Amino acid sequence: KKIIVTYSGNFGNAQDFDTLLKTLKFQKIKDNFQFNLIGSGKKFDYLKNYINTNKLNHIVNLKNYMNEKKLSKILSESNGLFLTLNTGEALNNTIPGKFQTYLSFGKPIICNSKGAIQNLISNSKIGYTNSPNDHKKLYRNLMKLKNIKIKEKKNIYNRSHILYTKYFELKKNIDDLEKILSKYKN
Repeated sequence: KKIIVTYSGNFGNAQDFDTLLKTLKFQKIKDNFQFNLIGSGKKFDYLKNYINTNKLNHIVNLKNYMNEKKLSKILSESNGLFLTLNTGEALNNTIPGKFQTYLSFGKPIICNSKGAIQNLISNSKIGYTNSPNDHKKLYRNLMKLKNIKIKEKKNIYNRSHILYTKYFELKKNIDDLEKILSKYKN
């Protein structure tokens, strides 16, 4: 059974897919993994051409955005969720919107990024991180995901749930905002 890793979001200059593409050349990745790349953007055609040219269609499903129900099913069936950002001052201080969605599924996050999001994932122990352009570390992180024990999966799920509930759950954030605004109303 292959390990399923899913990315959902934009394919643009802010994302570092080249590191993932280099990692796809390792035989253990080809033998053990299936990647879902779902979204759109400037680099969609670049990724499509690379996947076709390098005959990676058997391990990479590249799809346009889909309805929420279908996407939720794919995310819930995934073993890990991929998050990637290039390096730059603004990007190093970015927590992508998809992060809260990923958290809500409680799956290990494979983070190919630097800065705030890398620190948040590492400190919360909810996945594995590497810096952009470090395809060897990304490979090692994918091998960790392949060999993850059930107990660690449960721990990641629990830590993700706690983090999501504390900082990212929409109803709680709306309630907190209403409390703040009510102070200024009076």
